Amino acid sequence: MSRRSAGWPWLLLGLMLGLVIAALVGLFVAAPQALQHHEASDLERTYGSAMVSLAARFNVPQRLPDAGPQAAERGRQAYADSCAQCHGAVGDGKGVIGQTTFPPATDLTSSEVRNRSDAELFWIIKNGLGFTAMPAYEQQYKDLDVSALVSYVRALQRASQ
Repeated sequence: MSRRSAGWPWLLLGLMLGLVIAALVGLFVAAPQALQHHEASDLERTYGSAMVSLAARFNVPQRLPDAGPQAAERGRQAYADSCAQCHGAVGDGKGVIGQTTFPPATDLTSSEVRNRSDAELFWIIKNGLGFTAMPAYEQQYKDLDVSALVSYVRALQRASQ
């Protein structure tokens, strides 16, 4: 056995030990630190927004279902039943539950939400948002009701101007 080949087992053992130490540091130091942050970074917000936009573009029809003449009342009722607890009665994100979640409930009257398309809002309401408290309402509401909710959110935005 040459001198050169005799070092390989030690090199592999050292590499494996280094990987185990890195994994333990990640598990017991980095992961808890990451879970304790309480503010989303610009990168997180930008990435999340881009993914919602992409998902909505491919999964929601360009023209949402017409919610009909009773849309305003259906949207208001659905909002009161399912959304106001987090997003607040006027959509400002200051609902009783929404202020205690991470990230906090979105201010639906903000310029960020105003700039989202109806299709994006539809997709978010229907599918929810991972890693947030926003649940999916696909099982609870039909597409017409989700469209009514989108219309009601737009009404809240107009009222807040």
